[in-house]
Amino acid sequence: MAPKLKIERIECVPLSMPLPRTFRGSNYFMTHRCTIITKVYTSAGIIGEIYNGDEFETQGEVVKIILDEIQPLLIGKDAFNIEGCWELMRKPSTNILRDRKLAMCAQACVDSALWDAVGKALDAPLYKLWGGYSDRLPSICIAGYYEEGKTLADFGREMEQIKLQGHAGCKFKVGGRTPAEDAERVRVAREAVGKDFVLVVDANQAWTLRQAVEFSRLAADLNIRWFEEPVRWENDRLDMAAARSQTGIPICAGQSEISRSGCRDLMMSGAIDVCNFDASWSGGPTEWRRVAALAAVGDAAASQIVRRKFDVDVIAGRDPDPKPSQASRETGKDRVTVLELDLERRAGERLDDAADEAKRIFFNDGCEGLAAFLAAAPPSARWGNGDSFAAVGELASLEDVPA
Repeated sequence: MAPKLKIERIECVPLSMPLPRTFRGSNYFMTHRCTIITKVYTSAGIIGEIYNGDEFETQGEVVKIILDEIQPLLIGKDAFNIEGCWELMRKPSTNILRDRKLAMCAQACVDSALWDAVGKALDAPLYKLWGGYSDRLPSICIAGYYEEGKTLADFGREMEQIKLQGHAGCKFKVGGRTPAEDAERVRVAREAVGKDFVLVVDANQAWTLRQAVEFSRLAADLNIRWFEEPVRWENDRLDMAAARSQTGIPICAGQSEISRSGCRDLMMSGAIDVCNFDASWSGGPTEWRRVAALAAVGDAAASQIVRRKFDVDVIAGRDPDPKPSQASRETGKDRVTVLELDLERRAGERLDDAADEAKRIFFNDGCEGLAAFLAAAPPSARWGNGDSFAAVGELASLEDVPA
């Protein structure tokens, strides 16, 4: 019988370190890499532990919401009552004088830690509790960032190195140049790795509809798996639906939404083929799984940016390509599995024992270094003896880049 998991207290360890250089996408740049280690202590002695939250300027506000607003709501509650706890944690998001995303990030941290406690209590990795669809996942990384002095040949060499490392593909940044210039960058990337390498592009909401369509037509022969956030935010649903109907490239969005309702509207408006809802920004894996169910009903594929311990589990727990119809352009038909991950039980360390070393690797060697460290020692969504976390999904580029 599973032990009772009465919540006793919550602890947060915020981490923030500068990156070795500034990384630029289309309309943004990042100078720091951050995470929050969240621990939920229970009466059974089981500690739900997670690293989550990729906020820089607002990290302190997220931690404050966890400790001052969420913690009092959960003390004495049963961690097995995931849905009840999730509803209680919703309250901080009702503050109309504060950015709701902060409350959703805080909720995501605690929701993830609660699931970790449940997995430990049941002695089962979360991907099996969530469906156990697959124990192997492909890996793609993020690259193609804009850097001073970087040539077209440099982008080709970057792609070759990524492929040599065993990644199935790459998410390539676009939107920071003209459609013609970016199409040429992507063409060089495709030529460097061949037709079987998964290549997706991400404009981070940089272009007008006209520009997005122009790029898509210039890149029509490059076998792009999907085009992420191609248009500006002001009219994104209608413009993405228009881009989807005018081009042959599947459209992806959802990362900028903070609720299942926002993702539902993307699907209902015919704006997307792939929904990449970010569980770290939007209420945690509990909410992500609801969005994945909506995606299955709406015949869309579900994706997750992997930069947290539970991300491998939410993807491995269900079919990421639920037999897409012709209407969704069969986005999963050329599914690739290159990097094989051992998601079975293995011995590991507690966060307390490994935090200093993990922090050093995380901020000195970047995400890729941290992934290797975690795969060898502290495992995924169950730090004690759960499933291993490795460089899977959209983790990081060879240049240790944040998503």
